[in-house]
Amino acid sequence: MESHFIYNPANVGNHCHSPSLTQDQNYIYLAWYAYPEKEHENAQICVAKKAKKENSNWETSQIVFEERLHNTQGNPVLFFDPKTQTLHLFFVILKWTYWDSAKIMHSQWNNVDKCWTRPNSINTPEGVMLRHRPLLYDDLALFPAYDEKTLTTQYYEAHAPFDHWEMVSQHDTKTIQADLIELSPNEMISFMRAAGDHKKVFRSLSADRGHSWSSVMETTCLCPLSGIAAIKINPQTIILAHNNTEAHSRGHLSLSVTHNCGQSFKPPYPLERDGIEVSYPTLLRINDEQFAIAYTYNRKMIKFLMMTTQELSSL
Repeated sequence: MESHFIYNPANVGNHCHSPSLTQDQNYIYLAWYAYPEKEHENAQICVAKKAKKENSNWETSQIVFEERLHNTQGNPVLFFDPKTQTLHLFFVILKWTYWDSAKIMHSQWNNVDKCWTRPNSINTPEGVMLRHRPLLYDDLALFPAYDEKTLTTQYYEAHAPFDHWEMVSQHDTKTIQADLIELSPNEMISFMRAAGDHKKVFRSLSADRGHSWSSVMETTCLCPLSGIAAIKINPQTIILAHNNTEAHSRGHLSLSVTHNCGQSFKPPYPLERDGIEVSYPTLLRINDEQFAIAYTYNRKMIKFLMMTTQELSSL
């Protein structure tokens, strides 16, 4: 198992949260937001990368927008479009003082000038945010979004370069921060964090690329009031990362495995259980046997692990 801590750049504050992972042929990329004291005040998006070769180190983290934006930033989502070989970054700015005023923004890496493009606003309502990567179908992306005002999950389609979004479906139940997994060319499953008083992770199935969904179903996995992540490691195996506790606590982080699309899970494998905050995981499939996870660690750093499914079973 490969393990690293990633730290904020200088002069952005000592706190950090909400990592996002993606990869291209040569590198693994990580984004998060850093802040001085309160997570919704004076936060800035940061990025780092490491070569894919075994036991390579993370390069020094960088602030994405050196010229500060006028609004606080949060919830970055990185993804790589293999068709255009483009690294995309979505994040939110807060127009007022909290997440229900969030506005989604988009930037991409300019390989010529070696910088991020000036961010532009996406045509979503205030309060709509992202937590996880979209699913890509050729030049079409399906984004799993959520509304901070209604605490509901929404799905948006956008064609490359992904600047104009159209909502195609939503759930009326109190669920947010969905992570999408493709099961076949048209079928997918959405795993969602509960909002409100629910204590379990939820799931829903679609047979038409997210235009309609089954009823939202409760899984057996605990995760009250905290982010989740899911990834398909091979055709038979889905891994779910969640805070495995009955209490409204983020001190225990576990990985649970399902071989039947979330109908049942094996007993959870504990990653962290020391009681400090370990939260908001992001998962990335490296290959059929290897995957990576990153998560907030004590709000002071981001922890990154890369492991095999065999190592997972030995936890």
